[in-house]
Amino acid sequence: MRQRVVHLLGLAALTGCAPLVEADPPPICATVVPSGWEAQPPLPAPRESTATLAHDGALHVLGGWSGAAATDTVFRFDADGWSTGDPLPAPREHHVAASWDGALYVAGGDDGAAGFATAWWNDGSGWEETLPLPEDRVFAASASADGHLYVIGGLRGFTTPQRTVYRGDLGNGVVSWTEERALPEAVYAAGAAILGNRLVVAGGALSQTAATDAVFSAEIADDGSLGPWEEEGRLDGDLLAFGLTAVDDRALLTGGLDSWDDTLDAVGALDGEEGAPLDQPRFAHGQAVVDGTLFAVGGWSPGWTTVLDDVVSANVIACE
Repeated sequence: MRQRVVHLLGLAALTGCAPLVEADPPPICATVVPSGWEAQPPLPAPRESTATLAHDGALHVLGGWSGAAATDTVFRFDADGWSTGDPLPAPREHHVAASWDGALYVAGGDDGAAGFATAWWNDGSGWEETLPLPEDRVFAASASADGHLYVIGGLRGFTTPQRTVYRGDLGNGVVSWTEERALPEAVYAAGAAILGNRLVVAGGALSQTAATDAVFSAEIADDGSLGPWEEEGRLDGDLLAFGLTAVDDRALLTGGLDSWDDTLDAVGALDGEEGAPLDQPRFAHGQAVVDGTLFAVGGWSPGWTTVLDDVVSANVIACE
């Protein structure tokens, strides 16, 4: 900024114009853990195990379980409230999604009875089938950046935890799937986020009775391929079905199941800082950040008793 101002001042002197006055420096902003939560208008219908993400400047909630069946709904939330988009070609829950270059992508998941490898994309002209995953996957973790979608772990055939990591290269649909370095252990219902040039995977279920607190990361090369997995530390306890979202250089975590037992309302960052708890304990909820606001959407209430429709939000960007 200073070099540019000096250059402009020199140009002003040469042309006989009045010198420019240096503008106030831009604000310095940082990611913060939530200090409080605000209720937002509820979902049009209860949902858990959705694919929830930011797309086109709005919050999108794709598919999910209603409490009675998997659904094909697409809900959009912006300043005008909730609206509906083009429904998915078929009901899905436990699927993954990404936004890239103005298009939405969905892969894997199940319909409540069978798992799928199917993938779809929608550039605004409707959903189309694209290159499927190499195998069916449900309960996979996912993260995406720079035109790459990573589908991490999950269950094959609803029963078998996986170590696989598939990288989807996105263009006009999914251009290709590449099997990357396998995870150190087979997990499902884990959390994943991209921090800088590293893909981070945290927690997850090992079986129907056990979970893990392990955190691993792998370096992302310029072409999207992954380096070796390295252990980064441990969560405070075994955790699955929680929300994990990258915001700049931090990963924010909400809710989840404590080793298949207690449903949590805990909120914090992977670096250990704690935030204000959620309005109520929840797991298998949707989570995304839109324009500096973190949303927690739906999910299960404690004891798998109720599928929620409530939505809460918190500011996670502070500027000074």
